Amino acid sequence: MLTLHTVWSISTSIALVEVCVPARETTPWLRWPGLTLVSVLFALSVVTSTRFQIKHKGFVATKMQFVVSGVVVVATVIAAFLLPRRRAGKKASPAPSPWLAGTVALIAGSLFLIVPRAWAWGAVAIYLAVDIMVIFVVAGMSRRSGWAGKHRLALASGAALAYGWHAFLQMPVDGTTGVAIRASNAVCLLVVLVLIAYAARRQVICSERRENLLIVHAGLRHESEFHRRVVVIGVPDIRSKQNIATGL
Repeated sequence: MLTLHTVWSISTSIALVEVCVPARETTPWLRWPGLTLVSVLFALSVVTSTRFQIKHKGFVATKMQFVVSGVVVVATVIAAFLLPRRRAGKKASPAPSPWLAGTVALIAGSLFLIVPRAWAWGAVAIYLAVDIMVIFVVAGMSRRSGWAGKHRLALASGAALAYGWHAFLQMPVDGTTGVAIRASNAVCLLVVLVLIAYAARRQVICSERRENLLIVHAGLRHESEFHRRVVVIGVPDIRSKQNIATGL
């Protein structure tokens, strides 16, 4: 469940929205007021969802389970802030094709979703293996030269499509089945495909604008360098002619 919510409930959703606005893709969404409000709403949602789960399922963790879970959460948060920041420099080797990045996300996501939970600790071991593999692969790819928004779009798309196709195999929580359920699965998958296509188009437009700006900037820099050289070379000539004309 940890990977399920971390990857699909949170990360994939955020990534798909960010790649739709390439100009602000890496800009933080919220400042301190917004973060404070979101934190309060998150705390309220935790309380509400917990009460809902206890009321409908009746399961309550033991005190030791609560303590261990709390310690793990706090330790993870502290570790996230203590880890050194990754260097901004990129490796000389080029980044892989976005299609490859998307395929990796699609295969890894599908593998995670199809593992039967009945395998118990065997399933847990597979989950951890997939998580570690994806972390190392994506970390390595993202450090390469040329890694950009189109690659982040590919990762998010692969994860979203894995969840989309698996929905047709997943039994709904309330146990209901029928045409209406599968029709809703199809509609949701169609919406995801449209969103991916829109984001891809936005990425292309933004990339073209950046290339045009680089060309214009390079042209202006070349023109400025040309004028500088003309002034530096031409001024002595003008002065020498003035000196000859005045007899100095």
